Amino acid sequence: MLNWLHFLHFGSKTIMDKETSGMGELEKAKLYFTILASINEINEDDYVTYLQMVGEIISKITGFRDSFWIGKLSEGHLEPIVFSGKRSALLNKFYTGELWKKASIGLTAIRLRDFAYTDHYSRDKNLDSRVSEDFEVESAGAFPIIRNDEVWGIVSIASPKIGIFPPDVIDIVKRISSLINKKFYEIDLKRSEQEAFRKLSVLNLYYRTLADINALMIKENERASLFQKTCELIVSGIREATMAWVGIWSKDQMHSVALQTNNEEVRREFYQLIKDYPFSEKNHAIYHTLVMDSFTKNSVIVVNDYANSKYVENKPYLEFLRRVNSNAVIVLPLNDGKKKVGVICLYASTNSFVDDIVDLLKTLVNNISNKIHLISLEEKNAKSRKIIEHQAFHDKLTDLPNRAYFSRIIDSSISNANRYNGSLALFELDLDGFKSINDIFGHVIGDKILIKVAKRLKSSLKTENAIFRMGGDEFTIVLGSFKSDSELEMLANKIIKKINKPMIIGHQKMSVGISIGIAIKKSDKVELEDFFNIADRALYESKSAGRNQYRLCAC
Repeated sequence: MLNWLHFLHFGSKTIMDKETSGMGELEKAKLYFTILASINEINEDDYVTYLQMVGEIISKITGFRDSFWIGKLSEGHLEPIVFSGKRSALLNKFYTGELWKKASIGLTAIRLRDFAYTDHYSRDKNLDSRVSEDFEVESAGAFPIIRNDEVWGIVSIASPKIGIFPPDVIDIVKRISSLINKKFYEIDLKRSEQEAFRKLSVLNLYYRTLADINALMIKENERASLFQKTCELIVSGIREATMAWVGIWSKDQMHSVALQTNNEEVRREFYQLIKDYPFSEKNHAIYHTLVMDSFTKNSVIVVNDYANSKYVENKPYLEFLRRVNSNAVIVLPLNDGKKKVGVICLYASTNSFVDDIVDLLKTLVNNISNKIHLISLEEKNAKSRKIIEHQAFHDKLTDLPNRAYFSRIIDSSISNANRYNGSLALFELDLDGFKSINDIFGHVIGDKILIKVAKRLKSSLKTENAIFRMGGDEFTIVLGSFKSDSELEMLANKIIKKINKPMIIGHQKMSVGISIGIAIKKSDKVELEDFFNIADRALYESKSAGRNQYRLCAC
């Protein structure tokens, strides 16, 4: 009886058309060892290529001339990988058709997840006899290829001869099955280790970039700079990232405030794209945009295959992403407390944003949002401090610097004038006739007059902070830069002329005068108290001389 190893080759010896039953045990052992050793030495990590090499070894060493077939199971169908022998075409037709699913050795092997065989197909009541008739098969055997505890495919042997599976052949076939399944496990384990190492390397890059951005947030307190530097760190630190972009919502659309890419042409093309097709509610109604989806829903949107997502209808955006090899996009919303402010988008190649990376990016954006809110709080606090300080040092009615502010700067003004022998003049101004108006028409009218007087005083001087309201109808001017006394006299006349102009308050025409006393530093050194006393005396002389005029006194 001839079995399936009836054509054998090993070493320099060839055995043709002889029964293996006539072979010695040593010869059989050598043959089996040659087959198993050759298969065991295959160094290939691609499943299909490995099986093709197994098929070549078995065909070469055994010279099996009937039918040898290996196929991959995919969605209930078998896809051929290796088929050889003079009847392999028939076996291939059988396994790529539907009959094998009804009653066949291949189906039995898959169900048993073990080697199954028959030495007399046409008489086996558990099998479909049409296989024997239509495909010229009498002896057939098959074993499943197991990967990840699932049937990946089958290896099948068939012959029109009867009884090709004696115990020694069954044993070698099972050993080959074990070697193949062991190799698949090793390939999977190696790939798993490589993938785990790759993921770990990528995660390490993300962790390092996250740390760099966190360090940036500690020292950066300006939004635009924070956004741009964040994008730069992402693209430079994460090799999978092709582009990073930040958009801020304003005036019904998303405005670009930061963009980083390694290609200047891509930068220009992206800016032109969002100019022609802005991210807005109007465009979102026309076609889905993942940017607007993320912003309006205030949720993270991950698209690892943009070309096959619901956003594919956004054709211009799709074409751009294809050109720059950025088929994966993640959009994360930015918030300022409870207020939605914008988004940060990262672009990469297909399937780059796995769960672990998405979690890290969520943490990153949460930190950025917290920083944005902190900046806003700092700005509000700074604004509040500025308002409080302004209120403390400015008159509420006229918004002129007040007596407190005057006290704050007069010492340094006199000290500098003394130190550098500089010029310094102190104007004391007092309104004439204001008390009568205030008594007759009331404080509301009086306040309106004071506001108009303040405006006219401001328009008379180049430096606004040189004018102070000391209280009531009293004002003070400090001048630290003038060339001569005549310049002071010109200013005093200008002020008197402006203040004397009638004022329209409601439907009433009203007028006030102003008396001015001017103290001028003439000596090398002047004391604060003396300076005030000289200005008071000059003002007294002005009022005593008939009011609405000025007097100068040297100090």
